[in-house]
Amino acid sequence: MRIIFPIIFIIVLIIPQFSLSQSTLDYGNEINHVKVCNYVQANSFSSNEEAETALDLILSTVGAEKRFVLKPCSNINNAVALQMSGVRYIFYDPEFINNLSSGEFWIKFFVLAHEVGHHINGHVVDVNSFGTKKISLYENRLQELESDRFAGFVLSKLGASLDETLASVSQFSNSDDTYSTHPNRDKRVIAAKQGFNKAKSNGSIYTKSNTDRAEELYYQAQELQSFDRFQEALKIYNYMISNNHIFPYVYQNRAECLAELGKHNLALRDLKNEIRLTPNNSRAYYSIGNAYHHLKYYKETAISNYKHSIYLMESGKDFEYTNAYKDPNSDVITWAYAMVAFNVVNLRMNGSRKPLPSECQYANKAYQLNFNSDALTVDAKRNLVHLIRTRCR
Repeated sequence: MRIIFPIIFIIVLIIPQFSLSQSTLDYGNEINHVKVCNYVQANSFSSNEEAETALDLILSTVGAEKRFVLKPCSNINNAVALQMSGVRYIFYDPEFINNLSSGEFWIKFFVLAHEVGHHINGHVVDVNSFGTKKISLYENRLQELESDRFAGFVLSKLGASLDETLASVSQFSNSDDTYSTHPNRDKRVIAAKQGFNKAKSNGSIYTKSNTDRAEELYYQAQELQSFDRFQEALKIYNYMISNNHIFPYVYQNRAECLAELGKHNLALRDLKNEIRLTPNNSRAYYSIGNAYHHLKYYKETAISNYKHSIYLMESGKDFEYTNAYKDPNSDVITWAYAMVAFNVVNLRMNGSRKPLPSECQYANKAYQLNFNSDALTVDAKRNLVHLIRTRCR
């Protein structure tokens, strides 16, 4: 006979920890499409090797390290730099990158370098759920020229000829740009040529500031965390916080490292700090639920935090992701429903007489959401099905 272990002993092992992780977009990309990419891939640092190699080459020419999250985003045709709540991203179309070695090699490299230039130069590219932070058309054109100069410098350092470098901007219109976000062709050609010539004269186009160094550490820690190197990431987060380098989600990221290392009380302290910085942050409330779940005598508190996370997502009152969870495709909301159900069962099995939510209501909702998102692990799905079959008939 096969032994089925009680859910109370299994679910501790199957809770995922979520990490987190905006302006004018280049080359005609629509802002909403890029936002959707971020929602769908909010827990992923995945990118293909060719994209990473290309970006490393670009950064090496100016002595910089990666200060952004690199993410794939299909159907945008090239690449785009943006920020969301202070976190920098470069989105790239996988097809665009996969064809990097084809006929338009230097044109594609110019596009990537141009987008990196937006981050290196600290341009205003910050999109959030409440709209776009506006800058004047004149300022926007200046930023585009600065990024063209940066891209020209990079291509020169990588061995492109002047003609190969200028081919990237020679295709644009040369009409009056007074009412345009982008400069006309002649201005872009001049800017790219200036960057190209600066590289040939051994001039510098980038000086690393203390803020840049801190930002590089932050993204290094995020990358280590994405590869489950929690101790190494934790050391960087500790250094940053102790030196008052408070970047977006740094407390939440440190909390998730601490949770992975079994230090749930310390994680809880950081998550409460995160809530003070980012009120109505559904991911933080979900992680608080996880922390209380692991602390043996706080199941009711875990449930209330999971429920609040669900409320924020479903009501559209989430700190950042307003309207992001209207469709049932979020890993976080699926897990939050499942964890309410599991914790209610645990309490009932332990003889609790307190008023509790319906485990069946939450279990059925989690099952329905998981059908669309497939967010749950194999063990979690198995436990959820077992719960529904044994308690919800």
